[in-house]
Amino acid sequence: MGAEGGPATSRARWGEAWRRLATARWRLALLTLRGNRPAAATMLALNIVLGLLPAAFIIATSVLVGHVPAAIDSGVDSAAWNSLVVAFAVAGAALLAMQALSPIEEALFAVVRQGVDAAMRDRLMAATLASPRSAAMEDQRVLDALARATSDLDKEDAGPGAGAAGSIAVVRRWVTIAAMAVLAGAAAGWWAGLGVGLVTVGLRWRQRRQMRVAEAGQAVAARQYRTWSYFQELATGSPISKEARVFALTDWLADHARAGYESFMRPMREIYEDTQRREATIALAASIVVLGTVAATVSARAAEGVIALTAFALFLQATAAAIPLGDFWGRCDHGTESGLRHLEATDELDAALAAHAAASTSASAPARPLALPPEAPTRALDLIDLSFAYPGTDTPVLDGLDLRLEAGRSTAIVGVNGAGKTTLVKLLGKLHDPTAGRIEADGVDIAAVDDDTWRRHLSVVFQDFLRYELSARDNIAAGAPEAEADDAVIEEVAHEAGILDALRDLELGLDTPLARAYESGVDLSGGQWQRVAIARSLYALHHGARVLVLDEPTSALDVRAEARFFDHFVDLTRGATTVLISHRFSSVRRADDIVVLDGGRVRERGTHAELMRGGEYARLFALQAARFQQGLNAEGDPVEHQEAS
Repeated sequence: MGAEGGPATSRARWGEAWRRLATARWRLALLTLRGNRPAAATMLALNIVLGLLPAAFIIATSVLVGHVPAAIDSGVDSAAWNSLVVAFAVAGAALLAMQALSPIEEALFAVVRQGVDAAMRDRLMAATLASPRSAAMEDQRVLDALARATSDLDKEDAGPGAGAAGSIAVVRRWVTIAAMAVLAGAAAGWWAGLGVGLVTVGLRWRQRRQMRVAEAGQAVAARQYRTWSYFQELATGSPISKEARVFALTDWLADHARAGYESFMRPMREIYEDTQRREATIALAASIVVLGTVAATVSARAAEGVIALTAFALFLQATAAAIPLGDFWGRCDHGTESGLRHLEATDELDAALAAHAAASTSASAPARPLALPPEAPTRALDLIDLSFAYPGTDTPVLDGLDLRLEAGRSTAIVGVNGAGKTTLVKLLGKLHDPTAGRIEADGVDIAAVDDDTWRRHLSVVFQDFLRYELSARDNIAAGAPEAEADDAVIEEVAHEAGILDALRDLELGLDTPLARAYESGVDLSGGQWQRVAIARSLYALHHGARVLVLDEPTSALDVRAEARFFDHFVDLTRGATTVLISHRFSSVRRADDIVVLDGGRVRERGTHAELMRGGEYARLFALQAARFQQGLNAEGDPVEHQEAS
């Protein structure tokens, strides 16, 4: 038995490494089954033919060379001349076939690549969207793996599609190597064929070894790659174009992009230079010794007349064709390495997402979902001893929160930044699971209710709501994607949100794309976009949602416009279970109930009139009012004029 780090251990590690590599390459090849199977099968057959055609060409040209002396001596009407013509025709046909079939193989490569990339894009999208909690998309492991898995999608010579197609394309090279070794052996002896084969395979192994080491370094530098990609995309994208020029950030962006690239490339460069100095020198020296010995021996035997001219020409051409195949194989190597990297990244992504799914499942017992009436909640939403801390920190955002949200009433939740208001919204939406405690709808723990079922009862406007590059109509109808778009309801909720007139005045009305990148498209102001998002939430309310949550929905409006909107909104949603989140105390005074959060717990609760009798709410209300009168916001910063439309 070998000692720790001894020969037996080294052999075991070597065998395990080769087993993993073989398994990974087999999985990469199997990706072809996810795309266009007929194209993949045709491409495989074509690559076998293209791998054999160089052998046919070399045999024909060698025969041609060998028959030249006899043909010259015998004349044009001799059998030797006819053999020369036949050899020339075969060589020409083989050459023409290679030229004609190669473009077809390239086209099939593209078809296979596109089909696999499309399938893998759908797989990644399904995997990330299937995650039941948003916590997964905030996990550094998930983000790193996802960045690596998507980095090369839809590229011509990289990504899973290029890797799968490259796994077929390498067949051509290996068939040619095998054919050349056989030809060299047939021409000069088995030992000559073995020598040519060993040199070619040895050079090829070194090339692949160097690429694998570089790929390992790239995996280690995934974080640096993401940083570089971020600044590169930021520098070339439109969102930062205004700030980059106004604040003179162009040099700053370029410096960060260059620094990110250097931090990513430095370890790879060191690995590459190390393998070049050490392994390349050894491989080159060994190849020269082996091939030089074989070539010298064959040449001496040819000079002695032991090997005929045709056989000698065959050996020389086979050797000349085989040795270059020990080098880099272009799109095959680039594609397969990228494909292997994609598989590794998707494995990491699957593992990270599975860990989140397992944690979510264990936190959401019982396994069998409980039923929830479509009209729930009819009595209340109860937050019972609710606690939550974000992953990676022990500091609770919510700490034993007890709160009843009466059904059919509007409840405003206010507090300074960091009080836990937005976190509460995430827990209501089951985007995170509570660290402790529970949320009940009419006495039913929502953790035991199917996620999709519960979310159909809920409509939320987040602070960072999405601005879809779709028509105004589609932006609003996204509030209930399962329902058929209802123009009458769309116009009604747009009117209720105070945005209908502005949308009707656009060139294409509600069909206008809300993005300047599209023909006749426009971009809306911040306040207008918020009203579109609010209309979206009201559309969901019209299609069965029972709880409406607005998380700082009017932050782009000035304080007076926000107060007017909330007054209107409270009347508009009378009878619905509504939760209004705001850090502006004066804007929510017409809510049926006002809750002051502080330190993750309820500090005060009551109507505006009740809370103004004294306490934290009254103090903060007065403080904010005084600041607004002085032209300052809630944090004491100057208030700029903001659009109210």
